[in-house]
Amino acid sequence: MDSEETKQKYFDYSKEILFNTVPESIEVFDKEDVAYFIFSEFTEYIIANINYPKKIKKTIIVIEKLLAEKQDVLETMIIIQVFQKIYPLNNTMLKFRDFLSENALLIFDKYLIEYNKPIEIHPSLKSGKSRKFL
Repeated sequence: MDSEETKQKYFDYSKEILFNTVPESIEVFDKEDVAYFIFSEFTEYIIANINYPKKIKKTIIVIEKLLAEKQDVLETMIIIQVFQKIYPLNNTMLKFRDFLSENALLIFDKYLIEYNKPIEIHPSLKSGKSRKFL
């Protein structure tokens, strides 16, 4: 099985876990759609329901099952499509963190630190010189 087939297998698995655990979180997309789109909608559900612990606990089951697979393709999808959309929402982020297991919290916090790192400014911009673009 090549790497694209393997990735697709994991994406299909992620969609199966999501639709079997929290089907109410997906209204726009269906199982045939791209996993990244589906998980983007899943995150909107998390954000909208952050004050409803029973609903959030179900979403955490999905996240933790996928992270427990220890597959880069799944971890990256969760980081990009879930965690990075929650990071800028301070109150939501703090509430969300409280639901995560130790393993998921380690991953969440690791990438939160990366997310909050200041960006390096190109030396030519620091000096006040402008760069010419074609």
